[in-house]
Amino acid sequence: MTAPPGWDQLLDSHKADPTSGFEAISFRRGTEIVISYAGTYPKDVTGDIAADLALGAGGMSAQLTQAVDYYLKVRAANAGAAITLTGHSLGGGLAALVGVFFGVEAHTFDQAPFAQSARVFGNPTNVATQLRQYLAGETLTGNEATVRGQMVASLDDFIAQRAANGGIPNTQYVTNINVKGELLSGVPWNIFDRIGSTVENIDLGAAGLTGDQLHDMGLLTAAKLNDGFRQAALKLPDFLKLLFDSTLYWKETDTADPNLLYQLLRHQIGVRDPVTNAVTIPADGMLDRFTADLLKVANTGGLAAAGDLTKALIAFALQAYYEGPNATTADRELFKQIGGGIEFLRSDVAASLGEMKGYDDFQTWLAGLDTGTWNVIQPKLENLLDWYVAGQYLNATAGNQAALMLGAGQTDNLTGGSQADVLVGMGGNDRLAGNGGDDLLLGGMGADLYRHKVGDGHDRIIDPDAASARILATSADGNTAYNVTTFIRDKDNPNLWKNPDGQVTLAHGDTWQLQTGGGGIDLGQTFADGDYGIHLKGPDTVITPTNTVMGTCDGDNLSGTGASDLIDGQGGNDILGGADGNDKLLGGDGDDDIVGQLGDDLVVGGAGHDRLGGNNGDDRLYAENETTLADAIAAQDGTATGAQGDILAGAYGADQVVGDTGNDILFGGRDDDILIGGAGDDTIEADREVWSVDAAWSVDRQTQTAGDTTTYQPVYAGMNLDTATFTGNDTVHAGGGDDWVLAGAGDDWVDGGQGNDVIFGNIGADILQGGTGDDVIDGDNREDATSATGHGNDLLDGGAGNDELHGDGGDDRIIDPDAASTGLGSAIGTRLDVLTEPSLNSHSIVLLTDVLKVSRGGAPSNDTWELAA
Repeated sequence: MTAPPGWDQLLDSHKADPTSGFEAISFRRGTEIVISYAGTYPKDVTGDIAADLALGAGGMSAQLTQAVDYYLKVRAANAGAAITLTGHSLGGGLAALVGVFFGVEAHTFDQAPFAQSARVFGNPTNVATQLRQYLAGETLTGNEATVRGQMVASLDDFIAQRAANGGIPNTQYVTNINVKGELLSGVPWNIFDRIGSTVENIDLGAAGLTGDQLHDMGLLTAAKLNDGFRQAALKLPDFLKLLFDSTLYWKETDTADPNLLYQLLRHQIGVRDPVTNAVTIPADGMLDRFTADLLKVANTGGLAAAGDLTKALIAFALQAYYEGPNATTADRELFKQIGGGIEFLRSDVAASLGEMKGYDDFQTWLAGLDTGTWNVIQPKLENLLDWYVAGQYLNATAGNQAALMLGAGQTDNLTGGSQADVLVGMGGNDRLAGNGGDDLLLGGMGADLYRHKVGDGHDRIIDPDAASARILATSADGNTAYNVTTFIRDKDNPNLWKNPDGQVTLAHGDTWQLQTGGGGIDLGQTFADGDYGIHLKGPDTVITPTNTVMGTCDGDNLSGTGASDLIDGQGGNDILGGADGNDKLLGGDGDDDIVGQLGDDLVVGGAGHDRLGGNNGDDRLYAENETTLADAIAAQDGTATGAQGDILAGAYGADQVVGDTGNDILFGGRDDDILIGGAGDDTIEADREVWSVDAAWSVDRQTQTAGDTTTYQPVYAGMNLDTATFTGNDTVHAGGGDDWVLAGAGDDWVDGGQGNDVIFGNIGADILQGGTGDDVIDGDNREDATSATGHGNDLLDGGAGNDELHGDGGDDRIIDPDAASTGLGSAIGTRLDVLTEPSLNSHSIVLLTDVLKVSRGGAPSNDTWELAA
């Protein structure tokens, strides 16, 4: 390797004797000279090994006399120079002996224990005396003779001090740096003593390594050049075992195959031709880059002790720096730390999966987590080039190469790129979005959220916990939310269902397919009603009246029969009752009071301030005109009258309740209802029932703020409300206007639409979306007496506007696309969103006699917060 900057090799200073094994070299910086003695070559039994044994036992060795001669000649040729000795193993032992014999500073590494050769007691050969005799008998002239005389005098002084004081004189000149556990520190070599003091004992952990491996000079050199190397060895127990694995990149240094450790060192420092001084290997900082990559693995929570996964990542790094395409690129590292995990390009390791040295460990890890998951992923791996691996979690977005994104046991936020990606959430409540391309999404166990935009491609979802998962679908720009929780069977095609607004279909063929018009999602063969929060409804009942009851232009009181009736009130303030059968009731003009009674009824209020009730059955209630759900939703942001509208109550059954342009009140009652407010400031309670309504009905929506507490209280007049608690998985399109929505119990889907809305999800795992406007959204609205099990894992999406979002109980996802940062209550310009997750013990959102109380404060624990400028 090239000498450090400022140091040059002394001309003709490299000496090597193939017979004895002795080898040395010298370097100069100004008036400083360092003499380095070579260490043991294990295969040189008659040379190096023989010298080790002789000097360790207190005997003489030809290598010692050669080391002394070498020092003499360098000293004689460089009068006045400050000479320091160094060496590793055998070389360190020689440097230590020369140091104490002649009073020369020596800094050694993993020093061979030759103290016995410097002692007099128990030393039958008295090495110091023999050296004196050897030096005195040499025929030397000039400076060499002068230096020889000085060295003989030094030996005389050493021998005299030793005789007078015992022990080994001059040990203060000798230091040693040692790797903990290396060969010469252990049995049997530790029965011999080293010379001088050990100033550093480098701990590399290194469980499973032999003392001989720990004695390697390259290992100590790497640890001294970059302390991160030592840290990585301690934090990654498999690192050094893999580094020394001969089936990977540990090669004998006397072969043509490069050894990775020494390749790291050569490329760290650079190499020059010893004769021409031409650069043969440029310094590219390879050791620093390699170490930085290992520390990314070590310091990413969850990866350092991930077993086979950790081994695979280490092996990938070893291969990348041994033979990868960017191994010698000075500014290129393999791993990037990203969102709680690491990212790397598989092509930076190997051209194919089969060539990846750590691939077997990777397969073992992934297959051990979930055999089913592995069987699905494995065939796709060859085409996945951009790999993301979580530590304890992962929050990352892929780019324009096909990505493999592997989450962990906590909440992961995985977003694919433009290609066909594979996203794996593992455990936890994860958020997976395939983005462009035909992606494979595997959430694993937990309440996962899958996000899909029109145009994202044809994705496939596999989720063993599908009943806990949810799907959030939007328009291509993400601004319009599509309902993917409620699907109504097509009356002409038994294998086709449509959502209320007609934007999404669910088709059953070989598999179940969600189709958004610009892509879709394959839900697999085993999809069942309730999975992913999807609830299937039968087709609307076809009403074929067999009896007609016709009113007049005056106010009529009309009742149906046991058959299927058409009851038309015409004009006036009518009272209509359907009785038995599937009836069609038309109020016409006037302020009508209409109840469908038994059967699946269709009730149309017509003009006026009507009171419409469905009672039993799956009823359809329309405030003004009969329409399709899709048309009603499309028209919901129309022009409002600003006046009192109608009151509609579904009661029993899976009802469809559609308001109009006035300020309506909509009650869904029990079961899974669809409620569409339309334009106007509507008040919607999806799970509440009303038994009777007076002609003079009203609602007063009271709001009071005291300190940091805002109270929302709808006060109803002129109606008899049921006090029981009902449940249903309801769908609510509140529409235009400033609406109040109480979704009630069940897993509900709410879209506030335009206006400044107040939305409470109540019990269940709800999807609550504010739409445009300054909205207040709360995931629960719990009573003190309500069990915490009622607080579902809600999704709150504020949409555009200055929103106030409260998760309350459960592990909620809180999305605010307008917020500036992850700081709660942060803002851009004049925006001020309040995002809170109160502790259930110290903050409350309560419902007491129709009082909605919002307490701000606290911070989220297990919730997922998504905020973006």
